[in-house]
Amino acid sequence: EKVKHKRDGLSRWYLTPLSLSVASKQPKSSLCWRNCSKRGNYIHRWVECPVLDLFWHQVISKIKLITNVELQKTPSDLLLLLFDRKAVSVSSQECVGILLAADKSVIARQWKNPQPPSLNLWHKTLWNNFLMAKITDNIQQGERRAAHKNFEGTWGPILDYLFTLKLIPAEAKTFLEH
Repeated sequence: EKVKHKRDGLSRWYLTPLSLSVASKQPKSSLCWRNCSKRGNYIHRWVECPVLDLFWHQVISKIKLITNVELQKTPSDLLLLLFDRKAVSVSSQECVGILLAADKSVIARQWKNPQPPSLNLWHKTLWNNFLMAKITDNIQQGERRAAHKNFEGTWGPILDYLFTLKLIPAEAKTFLEH
């Protein structure tokens, strides 16, 4: 049920070249907008397009670096979070979910762009997602003290990675301590 819900959410919001060509009855327009000369269905546009290969390779290697979780370049791992969870801590699973949500956001923003998304855009998205999560955590901190510790455990490895790359301004450290 949960998998069906995730799949349906993707298919309702993002029209593909293939779905538009069926609607317009123009078979030639079913080719991927990234000019890879393949049919642009959902799985292709999100994961299998060769133009995305470098981006996915970079993201998967960064996820391994941050969480020590090895993902496969499959729709089930990358879109539905159905990776092998044996011997993976809950906070690492949550961290992988956050990292993959950021790359899906980046791909969605670049949906009709022939160029692949960049790792830099992924980093910026991670930082923006963190800021929103931090604000939410600060608002709810008094109500859910245990959840606050989970927040720090989940986001800690991501922040360490972003600080290592010097992608976060130094003055942000004071914000993070509050």
